Amino acid sequence: LGASRSSPSNSSVSGSAIDADKILGTITVTVNTGTMISSKEELLNSAASGGTFRLANDIALDENTTLEISGKNYILDLNGFTLSGSYYDGLIRPVSNSKVTIKNGTVWNNKNSQGHGIEAYSSELVLENCTVHSYSVAAFINDNSSVYVTNCSFQTDFENNYTLLNHSSTLTLSGVVKMLSGGGLSNQGVGETTNALAGTYNFDVSSYVD
Repeated sequence: LGASRSSPSNSSVSGSAIDADKILGTITVTVNTGTMISSKEELLNSAASGGTFRLANDIALDENTTLEISGKNYILDLNGFTLSGSYYDGLIRPVSNSKVTIKNGTVWNNKNSQGHGIEAYSSELVLENCTVHSYSVAAFINDNSSVYVTNCSFQTDFENNYTLLNHSSTLTLSGVVKMLSGGGLSNQGVGETTNALAGTYNFDVSSYVD
């Protein structure tokens, strides 16, 4: 850096040369990773308020309790932990034009024969770095939802069930996506679209590539 440089008439920049070996100072960047959640009560309250949240530990919801996000912007970082429960529909349910991101952990609905891990209705859902596990369909996308899946695995304990079901919605897949059990991906309903972008898949996506 030279001693000075030209600048607009209302400002000036000047100084001596800088020694490349000298430390000029410290810049601290703070990233908001979300409000920490350590209990099922805090988790349910977070869905009601919307915002950005991060699990501090595994959380098990009471039987027949769902984490429903209705009309909210909501980000839940599972932070490597497991959200579990026993609910007859989706354990996590974005509904009514919500915009929801679930990432970095496991969702496990152990309701026999009926439970879905995640069930989206008329919402936008992003799933990143997740394992979604249920007895029935792992993830059920319905009613004109838009769902984006990156680096996720899906598992059902009922081998005759579909693992991931797209019903009248738009599903976009990318990264490493795996169906660990069950009947794989199914498209049903009217106007559903599935797009497979660049990635690695353990199931046939040839019909979903442009």
